[in-house]
Amino acid sequence: MATSPTTASLGAGRAGPGQQGLRVGSEGHRQGRAGRGTGRPAQMFGTAAVKAAGGGDRTQPMAALPWPGVCGAVPWRRLGVPGPAMGPEDRAALLHVSGAGALCLAVVAAGALDQVAVEVGYGHYAEPPVPWLPPALAMPCNSLVNLGYVALGWRWFPRAGRGPSRYLQAVFALLALGYGPLQWARLWTQHPRAAVLDQWVTLPIFAWAGLWCHCLVQGWQPGHVALGTGASLLSYGLALAHARGFEGALAAHVAGVAVAAWRAQRRWGDVGSAWTAAAGFAACLGFVLLKLGDAWLAQWDPFRRLSGHFWSKVCDVLQFHCAFLFATRLGGAP
Repeated sequence: MATSPTTASLGAGRAGPGQQGLRVGSEGHRQGRAGRGTGRPAQMFGTAAVKAAGGGDRTQPMAALPWPGVCGAVPWRRLGVPGPAMGPEDRAALLHVSGAGALCLAVVAAGALDQVAVEVGYGHYAEPPVPWLPPALAMPCNSLVNLGYVALGWRWFPRAGRGPSRYLQAVFALLALGYGPLQWARLWTQHPRAAVLDQWVTLPIFAWAGLWCHCLVQGWQPGHVALGTGASLLSYGLALAHARGFEGALAAHVAGVAVAAWRAQRRWGDVGSAWTAAAGFAACLGFVLLKLGDAWLAQWDPFRRLSGHFWSKVCDVLQFHCAFLFATRLGGAP
């Protein structure tokens, strides 16, 4: 059976008969949870045994990623950064995240979303600005907390594994890596377009967590992934239609993640993954409540510098981390 060039590139280096070439995670991890039955979600990302011409079994890669991969690699060593070795899934993830980000940036820069109501100015934050610091650090705590997203993305960027599981994780890690600098730019510039872009990219981040859980249950479905991502990006149009349109779209995304996570937990989960999911949704609740209560909490001294907005970002990083823990626990961590 012939394979497409992209599929062949994703399957490069696969081992011989009977191996689950696209499965991720260690054998010990899989054996330790064998009591939960066969057909682990990682197997859904795997290969199907087919009869090769001339007899015997061989592994046939499943459908390729929804978009073509990218040749080449990020020159980490030339930049003096000891980065991970990037496989074709990582390069595809980098292309898709950077391409979608560039598209969003172009739409915002063109002024297409200038009518969206956003909060701009230091008056919307409880942390008082420090006059003698540069604008990039005018609110030092609210600014520096965004390094947590960068550290989280670097920590979870896949170093092993292959196939769609690695691709899904790589995209989520890249979203975390990019989200920190974007929020920092919003605080630095206090520009309405930076605020709009910050809001907009929040939606596909939540959507990707739900899509990852969906793939754990239903298997790798590139058409569904592409459709879900596109629908998430388009849903920001609600912010143009209503002053609270963004909040409505975000609530729908959170509900979608909750349903997808519940389905994945019901099918593949254990007690540990249930606690991880609970911690993640508790962090999500903290993220919302602390951000809404930023000004109110400032009446107490401990929340004047380390404000509610600061702690909401800590909760946001924690919910990101819990999402990684949950999905990799159910799908097999690389």
